Amino acid sequence: MLFILSFLCALVISSTSFTWGADGLVIEPQVIELKGPGEQVQIRVLNTKGEDVTAACVFKSHDGNTVRVSSKGQVISNKAGQTKIEVVNQSLAQFVSVKISEADAGSKVTFEKDLQPILTRYGCRRIFPASPKDSLLLKKASGQVPHGGGKKLPEDGNAYSQVLEWIKAGQPRGTNDEIKVVNIEIIPSEVKLLPRTKVQTRVLARYSDGTSKDVTHLAAFQSSES
Repeated sequence: MLFILSFLCALVISSTSFTWGADGLVIEPQVIELKGPGEQVQIRVLNTKGEDVTAACVFKSHDGNTVRVSSKGQVISNKAGQTKIEVVNQSLAQFVSVKISEADAGSKVTFEKDLQPILTRYGCRRIFPASPKDSLLLKKASGQVPHGGGKKLPEDGNAYSQVLEWIKAGQPRGTNDEIKVVNIEIIPSEVKLLPRTKVQTRVLARYSDGTSKDVTHLAAFQSSES
């Protein structure tokens, strides 16, 4: 399953005094709840006019040991705990509450739900069962050997860990009753853009067990008219 879609992001800093909790920003999602380390969620920010200002925001985690956030608003869990993400746009600032719980005990990496999106997204499928860490799939994607696509799977990332665990387990293909992706939702589903403007999309995958998950980082974006 490959998540294929379209869009982009950047960074601006303001030194003016902040209006905390102002109504001038609409943040999606307003509350973030994740399970286990390495899980990711994309933040999207709109102003009162409904314009996407994500690319012009500054993001800061109040506890970098619990959760990290990139300059583009991508939140990545590190360990269980609670904290806040500070979102600043010009003179406006708001917080996003973040709660990271422990991963479900005994949870396993599955091919349909976890591996297939990663393998399809990052391309290289060469594996070495006798020595999983030496698989080209991991060595190329993590930048350990030359690769035209650059470093895509950091060794301390969740995707790298999932692929390594899957190879060590013998590359199981799963069973018919394994949880599968049913559909994906793109937020926003429709957008009007002025020249040289940017919009941050979020991609949610819905699964056969009724759960959903942010998979923006695993989505491949392409334009039908570039």
